[in-house]
Amino acid sequence: MTIHLTGMERKTLDWLRETGWTHWGWKHGEPYYSSIMGFEVPEKMEVPESQMEPTLLGLIQKGLIKVHECTGWHNDEQVVGNLLYPTWRTYEFYGEFDEDHIKYEFNGNDPREKDDEQPLTHAMRVSPFMKEYTDEMEALQKGEDILNVNGKSMGRAMWNLQISMRDMCMWTGYSQQTGEIRPGGPHIRPNSSWSIKDVKAYFGLTGTSTYDPENPTENVMFSFLRLYQWVYPKPHSSELRQL
Repeated sequence: MTIHLTGMERKTLDWLRETGWTHWGWKHGEPYYSSIMGFEVPEKMEVPESQMEPTLLGLIQKGLIKVHECTGWHNDEQVVGNLLYPTWRTYEFYGEFDEDHIKYEFNGNDPREKDDEQPLTHAMRVSPFMKEYTDEMEALQKGEDILNVNGKSMGRAMWNLQISMRDMCMWTGYSQQTGEIRPGGPHIRPNSSWSIKDVKAYFGLTGTSTYDPENPTENVMFSFLRLYQWVYPKPHSSELRQL
């Protein structure tokens, strides 16, 4: 699958490859080693945090960066953040994933052979939401102004996603605290003008509004969560201090 990057994503990934990831390649025998923390990148690249946050998130969503939570130092204070690591897809992107990677890093098992699961369905990737979300993320990466919600640049797509999480929980009986769905349904309609048909069309969702414990993944909430968790991958990257 071809990975398309925005200008800021490519600039950031190139910097990590050339400067941030000091063990890139085999020069130290640890091609996947990293000592660069997410909160260090804006200052080192001289890019505002407001632009770097959506840039790193985009690279995480595309599988070109993985993160690991740990403690580090920032402005002489010990903080909790995340190390940014390259993945086999990063090496593949640059045409540097070879037999040595497979032999020494993956015990002889080529990870590309099992890379047949797409995080999103085709309907999600071509949905009206995804078009808006992609445009807004690129605007944020460029430092452009978008919708401001409570003093924070969010964008219409992100706002719709968060509001829809609330609405979908009411409709399906899903609990964000427990991760469980009440049997039966649909349960509560958020408002008189709300339509599950419109929500499914906007986000590219599939599934029924009734929850059957014997066929749990057929409920529309599972489709929605698949998209929501792609947008908000764990660990949550709401702030660069957490990246």
